[in-house]
Amino acid sequence: NQPVRIRLSFYHNTKQRRDSDNQATSILDLLKDLAVIQDDCWQIVRELEILNYYDRQHPPFCGVEILTPKTTEFHYKAQ
Repeated sequence: NQPVRIRLSFYHNTKQRRDSDNQATSILDLLKDLAVIQDDCWQIVRELEILNYYDRQHPPFCGVEILTPKTTEFHYKAQ
C-alpha cells in the first residue's frame, strides 16, 4: 500500500519505432498482476520514469526499478 516511484529502462537493439507509453502500461499491468504493486493508480505510483536506450549489441530488455518516492505528499498549484 506504500506509494512508489518506478523507473523503466527499455533497451532496444533496433531503431524501429516503438510506443513508450504502451510499453510502460504493459509493464505496470504485469507488476500489478504479479502483486508486486497493489495498483498502478496515481496514489500508489507517484512517479513514473521511462528511459529508452539503443544498444544493437544486446537483445532487447526492460529494466524495472521500484523506489521510494521522493515525497509522499501531493501538491497541486492552481494556475
